[in-house]
Amino acid sequence: MAKPPMTQTPPPKRCFIAVPVDEAVTAELHALQKRLCGHAGVAGRAIPSANFHLTLAFLGALEEHKRSRAVEVLEDRAGEGEATTQPLTRIGPFPGERSRLLALEGVPAARLLALQRTLWTDLTAEGVPPAGAERAFRPHISLIRLQRPVNELPFSEVSIELPVRELVFYESVLEGRGMAYHRLASFSLSSM
Repeated sequence: MAKPPMTQTPPPKRCFIAVPVDEAVTAELHALQKRLCGHAGVAGRAIPSANFHLTLAFLGALEEHKRSRAVEVLEDRAGEGEATTQPLTRIGPFPGERSRLLALEGVPAARLLALQRTLWTDLTAEGVPPAGAERAFRPHISLIRLQRPVNELPFSEVSIELPVRELVFYESVLEGRGMAYHRLASFSLSSM
């Protein structure tokens, strides 16, 4: 007697929720990367523009049913959320002074902070708690993976406004020399 075919459970996927970076801000980030990489004290590899994003919640490896729950939460929050902007004003090592990542960061905008907190609360209630709950939300966009920590930067103060109009559920996949981020779902926020 033939055995019935076994159904394969899809493997977990490393997922996170983030704000994507639009073309105008991407151009500004490229200019910053070029200026920084031209400085003698900054040795490293620029983050590819396809990977620019501002993380709201890192969820880790999720089975299919938890991914579905997280997407439902994201859709609900996006439907109730309002578009805003996030000021990004400082370039520096992230998350600490001896880190090997240069990022552009800013003080959380009130609407974005409220949205991020609500997302975390709702995801946790749905059994999909984000990683890093003990850390304060520090909005940032990664710019350069450093070969070694930097002692001095040619500049650190900038002024970029990131439009927050969309929330994206991403999968993180190791490809070639680094990570690639694939959109699994996206939802628009209501207009300001």
